[in-house]
Amino acid sequence: MSATRVFGSAGLIVVLVLGFDAGATAKSKSSRSETTASSSSSSSSTPAGGDIGSFDVVTAAQIAATGATNIRAALALVPTLVINDFGGPSGLVTLSLRGSSSGEVLVLVDGHRVSRQPSASYNLNDLAVTVERIERIEVTPAPASLIYGLDAVGGVVNVITRPAGVTPAIGVSYGRGAEAEQRIAGGVQYGFKKLGLRFDGQLVSGDGYRDNGDADQKNFAVGLAVDPAPWGLEVRWTSLNRTAGVPGPAANPSPEARREDTLDGLRADIRYKSGSDWDFKAGIFTRSQKLQFNDPAPPVVDPLVTTTAINHQQEDSSTGVDAHLDFDTKKGELFTAGAEWVDDRVNGLSDEDHAAQRWSLYTQDQWRSGDWSAVGVIRRDQHSVYGGKTDPSLAVSWGSGGYKFWAAWAKNFRTPSFDDLYWDEQFLKGNPDLEPETSESYDGGIQMGGDSWRVRLSAFQRSVKNMITWADTDGDFVYQPENLTKATVSGWEAQALYRPSASISIPVGYQQLSTKNDETGESVPGAVHGLWRAAIQGTGAKLTWSLEYAVTDRGEYQQREGAWSYTVVNAAVGWKDKIGSVPFQLSLRAENLQDKDYETVEGYPMRGRSWFAEVKVGL
Repeated sequence: MSATRVFGSAGLIVVLVLGFDAGATAKSKSSRSETTASSSSSSSSTPAGGDIGSFDVVTAAQIAATGATNIRAALALVPTLVINDFGGPSGLVTLSLRGSSSGEVLVLVDGHRVSRQPSASYNLNDLAVTVERIERIEVTPAPASLIYGLDAVGGVVNVITRPAGVTPAIGVSYGRGAEAEQRIAGGVQYGFKKLGLRFDGQLVSGDGYRDNGDADQKNFAVGLAVDPAPWGLEVRWTSLNRTAGVPGPAANPSPEARREDTLDGLRADIRYKSGSDWDFKAGIFTRSQKLQFNDPAPPVVDPLVTTTAINHQQEDSSTGVDAHLDFDTKKGELFTAGAEWVDDRVNGLSDEDHAAQRWSLYTQDQWRSGDWSAVGVIRRDQHSVYGGKTDPSLAVSWGSGGYKFWAAWAKNFRTPSFDDLYWDEQFLKGNPDLEPETSESYDGGIQMGGDSWRVRLSAFQRSVKNMITWADTDGDFVYQPENLTKATVSGWEAQALYRPSASISIPVGYQQLSTKNDETGESVPGAVHGLWRAAIQGTGAKLTWSLEYAVTDRGEYQQREGAWSYTVVNAAVGWKDKIGSVPFQLSLRAENLQDKDYETVEGYPMRGRSWFAEVKVGL
């Protein structure tokens, strides 16, 4: 479901979302086609479901065809995904998979968590990765918590980047668009023998399409890779700073609200590849974020409710270690073991400091024999506040002659976030008495086809106990989280891909969902009912182009009457060539060609017809 209300900023913007999902997890060690799966550069095992279950991949060629300058545009055509946009670059942009809440979707970069623990919901505007560095994006629209942890019960979006290499390369980009939007990006790569270095950065700014919707963002990333086989070392540092206005909901705007976000992350991984039957990898990481939000004149939502100035500052951090071992029996079986320990801390919620530690152990067995394959996982999670829980999953598939059938089952566990527990503001109050969510999911389907066409049909169901939902239960404009006894989401999907030639592809996808509160038997207002996603794309050697069509049906508005459905048409064209030996690319992307008035989040109008033109020079 996506019944949502927001006050404040990202980290201060609290998303009140109800939702669920179902299915099998997915990621594979071996290469597969773009409509099924492809491997992650940072994790060699296949989570429960693996290539057995539902999976979507957005390739670098597809990103280039769309003329995308950010991950939001790159993900727009994934048929299992909904983007919730609270105001573009100045606001919060979150994801939902198969009706999940945004707090149930884990965002990874190269297989490693970048989502914040305090709110769980990840703001795509916080992603310190330029589109030029993205190799592909893997989307698992199904529970993946048995591998990735408690905040992946709705699915995973894994952004795979090109690692630092030794081949010298340099590239720069400059673009301009509507509302004075501007993007300057660049990257440098250099190496010496076994040592590779890279630096990427971008500056994004614009006036925004709403009053007080301006934003100014800077992000940088430095990577180092050393590969004296069989050992390897990779280190990455990222930094992001954003200053922006916060326009607020259209009915209660906040024309004086401002925010500033600062994020830093550092991670180091060491690996050993035996070259025979086992591989090992271990990493250490730390992430920190500072959020500041000021609104001297908050909106008056009711004449009887007195409002006071808001000055909120918050700091949070996560520090941890993880390890991963693969053992190949050379007899059609791959055994995996993994462990993780994380310390999460936040300062600024309810004027107190809060901390929680969590650790986990999991084992996974992948087995293949002829046309049959199976994946089983057992995971133990231990939380310093909520104790421990052990969950299993199992997926089985059969494939032959261009056909594949699969079925998967999993149990999952999710603890409340710090925001759920301790948020303390005039209109938003946490609930320290919340209980963890537990869920059980099923997923199954069939895939058929070959190189020129492919069709996939799947059905899923997920039942959740103690689902955490934010609501104004007393009618006093104060939103608080509570546990629902039980809720269920179920649905089915159909996807097809047709390639009339090597450079043209036509993907089409449809999803139908039913999200019900089992206590009342009623559908949840604002929940996504149906999705249509279709495109025709050309990825030629010089000319690239894309025409995109998306329809989203959210049923009924939660806070006002009427049906909630919207259609968006986007288009892009690009040209690649060389000046001497220097490659360059020109691109133009236009969004909302029909200039429709619509909202992806209730109360937050989206941008009208807009355009963005860009030139890229270098590798």
